[in-house]
Amino acid sequence: MTIDEEIDVGQAAEEEDFDSENSESAFGGQILEGSRNNTMSRFAGRVLKRYGITEKAYEAFLEHAKKCDPPLPESELKTIWNSAVKFFQKSIVNQEGYVPPDEYNADFESASLKPEDYSDIGQAKVLVREYGNELKYTSATDFLRFDGECWREDKQMAIGAVEEFLDLQLQDAVDEVARVEKALEDAGVPKESIQAGPKELLKEVDGKLIPLVYMLMGAQTYLKFVQKRRDYKYIVSVANTAKPMIAISVSDLDKNENLINAPYATYDLRKGLAGELPHNPEDLITKITACSPGEEGKQIWLDALNLFFCKDQKLIDYVQETVGMAAIGKVYQEHMIIAYGGGANGKSTFWNTIFRVLGNYAGKLSAEALTMNCKRNVKPEMAELKGRPYTVNMIMLGALTKLLPKIHYPTVEAEIMETFSASMATDNLDAYRQGYEYAAEIAAEQV
Repeated sequence: MTIDEEIDVGQAAEEEDFDSENSESAFGGQILEGSRNNTMSRFAGRVLKRYGITEKAYEAFLEHAKKCDPPLPESELKTIWNSAVKFFQKSIVNQEGYVPPDEYNADFESASLKPEDYSDIGQAKVLVREYGNELKYTSATDFLRFDGECWREDKQMAIGAVEEFLDLQLQDAVDEVARVEKALEDAGVPKESIQAGPKELLKEVDGKLIPLVYMLMGAQTYLKFVQKRRDYKYIVSVANTAKPMIAISVSDLDKNENLINAPYATYDLRKGLAGELPHNPEDLITKITACSPGEEGKQIWLDALNLFFCKDQKLIDYVQETVGMAAIGKVYQEHMIIAYGGGANGKSTFWNTIFRVLGNYAGKLSAEALTMNCKRNVKPEMAELKGRPYTVNMIMLGALTKLLPKIHYPTVEAEIMETFSASMATDNLDAYRQGYEYAAEIAAEQV
């Protein structure tokens, strides 16, 4: 396929239904509030690695910052940039095998963002090479992108990654054209002759410079390709093409039962606070707590526990142990906790506090989802249970099926089979049936 051939991706994009809920007009490459700092930090790291601590790198950073909506204050942008520079100097430059950008880019053949062939597959391969550590895909979640803290299920963030890649690729193509033109000028070719184009150049230059002319032709073709591929349909197309290259199993997400993710770090629960680890995309964590461990407000919480539980230290220890066990991604104790008592005794305050602290590790399941006459699709709601040990578990669900007459046993079984993968469905069904049988035994004993 030549650069001038039209690549028809309309039908393919329609079949993939990549983002039917978002029109082209909705895609503006904006970096929205809530993701601005992380996005700009990652981008700063990329341009520093490519261009070093140079004015060019900073200009690229500021240009990308124009996409922030609302705009970040200049002072905050400077803070982000200075932090990225500090990290670059400390961690990247001192790495074994590090090659300075000027040395790396000295060779014409090192145009690292140029695809092997000018096609969707060629583009996708380079995209995955550059962004594979922060882009993943599963059939259950669609696209995920690592935001520096955890993996987010967000198609538009994935599209944003493609756009970032294309911005860097465009600069790479422009740089390649400029390098070859400069080489021709240094060889004595007049600037006017260079601007006349490769065909005219071939008539004027001697045999020694012909390879440079062909290199100029290749660089210009590369630039033309990149400029064309910045249309929205091509962005969608390359993202879809990359899916098999970044595909993982949904069971790989949140797999390590001993890790819990917080805003400032990830923690190995087996080591407590000593198990602090930097955020790592390889952990494939999709959850994050609302706050990080610390001493702030500790005494207020201890006073609240004494008030709620009437200074019964054994009860307090039990409750704290139960909540702590819930923080582990594996069920070791099959308990169903029910808070009871008169009004205004702290039940809601206690559980709402735990719920808020745990962030998106905690979730809610509507009562409606458990009834046999529910008319809406509850599969997504049930799928959200994955990775949330604090949500209604399958044992509890089985017990509720027995205790509450409106919950239909076969209906819930069918939903479990359709919602989870084969291996996960088997485990969840076993737990569900255990809960049901246990509740049946208790009910029989009471009779």
